[in-house]
Amino acid sequence: MTIMITINMSDRSSDVDINEAFENLLLAENLSEQAAYEEGFQTGKNQLVDGYHLGYHRASSLAALLGYYFGVLICIQHFCKVPKILEKSRALMQKIQIFPLDNNNTVDIFDDFDNIKLNFKKICSLAKIEISSPESNKLDF
Repeated sequence: MTIMITINMSDRSSDVDINEAFENLLLAENLSEQAAYEEGFQTGKNQLVDGYHLGYHRASSLAALLGYYFGVLICIQHFCKVPKILEKSRALMQKIQIFPLDNNNTVDIFDDFDNIKLNFKKICSLAKIEISSPESNKLDF
């Protein structure tokens, strides 16, 4: 048995099935939950892509700096004759070569990178070289 109700809304009438109206009332929470889930899923999907690109660009800038440091250390190896500086530059070159290529939860790559950067600055100071990275004028987040 279906009951039809006529609702007048500013000069127009529409027929609404009473069972459908009650069903919509009962399922309103489920419908809004499903809509919120779909919206949240899309937002999360977009943030995943943004996070991937941020990580990709951050890794790219780290790799560029490590390559720059390695190239400067090679030049120091060729032109510097002080044994202490040569020894420290060889050790730092080895650290750069074993720098992790993949994201590993057991290794803090930013701590390792800061250690390499600090040692690089010490070596440049010992060699009396004033060097700044060619990309140091760019903003890096």
